[in-house]
Amino acid sequence: RVLEKTSTGMVVGTDDGLFHMSSSPDRGYEFRKFKFNNSISDQLFESATVLSVLEDRSGQIWVGSENKVLFQIDSKRSAISHFVNSRYDEKSIASNSIWSLYEDRSGIIWIGSFNKGLIKIDPLHRKFRHFTDDPMSASPLSFNIISSFMEDNEGLWVGTDGGGLNFINKSTDNVRVFRNDPNDPASLASNAVLDLL
Repeated sequence: RVLEKTSTGMVVGTDDGLFHMSSSPDRGYEFRKFKFNNSISDQLFESATVLSVLEDRSGQIWVGSENKVLFQIDSKRSAISHFVNSRYDEKSIASNSIWSLYEDRSGIIWIGSFNKGLIKIDPLHRKFRHFTDDPMSASPLSFNIISSFMEDNEGLWVGTDGGGLNFINKSTDNVRVFRNDPNDPASLASNAVLDLL
């Protein structure tokens, strides 16, 4: 499902966990499953369907899964931790189904979820900020299924699977929405924005 080149080589996300790919002249390509000794995180990670992988600037590997949790791997210490949604904790991550991951130029991690909107995390303080399509919020997203990201000098572009394209001003967190308008041929051609470059 996912291929990501990291500082330690290629990692492959599958519906049976995360694998490290290595090669040698005599043995060809080999795949070794990531395993850890942290009981709770490792048990969750062992059977996770991996949907997204990101290595951040400090070498931490973030792994988004389908209906499990968000994992954070410290490769230097061979340790794993996780973030889980709890309906009893409003400060917890908003979703356990993580479709996409992105690190911006300032080191903030942006997390695209299935049906729970966009999540922003400051890795240093491990605090979450949630963006959703709630019309009561000050600056709502267009849709809660987040598929893709791209950053420019002005801010962050966020693609959704059904709600068009969102632009987030990172200084103010204000959101501007671009959607398909059947009456405007110059508008976005489709509201399914599955990738950005």
